[in-house]
Amino acid sequence: MVSTADREDWAVLDECERGVIELFVSVADVLGFPRSLGEIYGLAYISPLPIHLAEVCGRLSLSKGSASQGLRTLRDLGALKPVYVPGDRRDYFEPEIKIRVLLYQLLSERLRPHLDRSAGALEELDESARRCSPALAPETAKFRRERVELLGAWRKRVSTVLPIVQRILK
Repeated sequence: MVSTADREDWAVLDECERGVIELFVSVADVLGFPRSLGEIYGLAYISPLPIHLAEVCGRLSLSKGSASQGLRTLRDLGALKPVYVPGDRRDYFEPEIKIRVLLYQLLSERLRPHLDRSAGALEELDESARRCSPALAPETAKFRRERVELLGAWRKRVSTVLPIVQRILK
C-alpha cells in the first residue's frame, strides 16, 4: 500500500503511467475534450491513491488554472468522484471506473443537451432552405430541403434511442 507520506515526491511519470495517460488523451481527443482532461483522468485512473490539485500540477506539468478547471470538468461529468482524506483539507478525487456510469454521464451531460438545443437550429435551417429555394435551381433547392429533413430525422432517431440506451446503462 502506498502511504500518504509518499505523496509529495512527485516523480517523473513512469512508462506505465505515461502509457495509461496517453491512452486517455487519445480517448479525450476522440470525444472532443481537451488533452488535459485525458491527462488528468489517466493520472487518477493509474494512481493507487486519490489525487489532488497540487499533485496534478506537479506530475503533469499543468498550470494551476488548467488543472483546477480540468478537475472541475471531470467531476461535473461524473468521471472523477470527490473523496475525503482524513487530516487533509485539500480536495481529493478518484476516478469513476465503471464504463456504464461513464457512458451514461457522457450521454446525459454532453449529447442530451446538444440534442435539445439542435431542435431550434433545425427549424431555422428548414426555414432558411425554404426561403432560399426560389433563388436556386429547382434540383438544388429540392436537394437542400431533403438534406435538412434528413438531419431532422437523424435527430429524431437519436432522441428516440438515447433514453433507451441511458436506461440500459443506468
